[in-house]
Amino acid sequence: MTFIRYERAEILIDLILRLQISRQGLSLDDIASQYSVSRRTAERFRDAIERLFPSLDEIKDGKGKKWRLPTQSLNILNSILDSDTISALETAHKYFKESNLEHHQKEIQTLILSLKSLLDVKKLNKLETDLEVLVLSEGLAMRPKSNIKYDLNNLEILRECILSCHSCQLYYNRPSKPRQEVYEINPYGFIFDTFSYLVAYNTEIRDYRLYRMDRIHKAVSLEKGFIVDNSFSLQKYREQSFGIYQDEQYEIELLFSKDVANEVQQFTFHPTQKLTTEGDGSIKLELVTGGLEELCNYLFKWGKDVRIISPKVLKDMMKAKCHSILENT
Repeated sequence: MTFIRYERAEILIDLILRLQISRQGLSLDDIASQYSVSRRTAERFRDAIERLFPSLDEIKDGKGKKWRLPTQSLNILNSILDSDTISALETAHKYFKESNLEHHQKEIQTLILSLKSLLDVKKLNKLETDLEVLVLSEGLAMRPKSNIKYDLNNLEILRECILSCHSCQLYYNRPSKPRQEVYEINPYGFIFDTFSYLVAYNTEIRDYRLYRMDRIHKAVSLEKGFIVDNSFSLQKYREQSFGIYQDEQYEIELLFSKDVANEVQQFTFHPTQKLTTEGDGSIKLELVTGGLEELCNYLFKWGKDVRIISPKVLKDMMKAKCHSILENT
């Protein structure tokens, strides 16, 4: 599952307030300096605010351009923010909390508080009353979850390295290794699942690897930068697996019974999937992916209503798992 970077939303809210209270306005350099971002990122912030507030004033002086918001601009928030909007954010906050994603949980909580602080008292009082009812009426399904936490300081260091294109040194613990390992990596992104993973290019083996965040003892930003590989796509990297782990790609063919045909047609199993309705009403699913171990575990959900057509290695894996379960029952 991928997530919105809520800290960017917090920055935008703070910037909106600063643009409103600044009489002289703020330049792109002012914005970049205030939030420790590049000039290009400062331009994106300005453009985002201009889309939200077309009334953004452009001021020209001898040194360049500055921008400010008329004092009445924030009145728009009182008209577009309602209990449904905040309730959706509260549900996301619950999800992050129950998924043990502490960093995202804190970010979205700050965002909720920031949005509420921009509302007038009358609007806020009504919203709080409606919100209490909505929040109590919505919940998340109970599922097993990991309680393993990772160092948020490492997450911040790695994010800064991604933004600044700096290489990083990882001190990494593997359960199968008696000693801590040290890697020099170029970080590219994160994948959040039952566990959280860093996706990075290992400069020694010259390939991309996954590193579990809770196993990173320490991340150290290095002085040297790296050139981003524009051919690498985190989305495409994720699509190479049914789940997390990367391995050989297989052409998968599954057959679902007609009893679950309607349900199957409402699922997105994988970006490469192709669904075909057979003459007897059953559904054939074709996809190309790795991660057979995770796919095999997932198929237990469908029980007798799914049959593995190919590849043989997936069939053998499922048979071995079923045999192992029977032996331990």
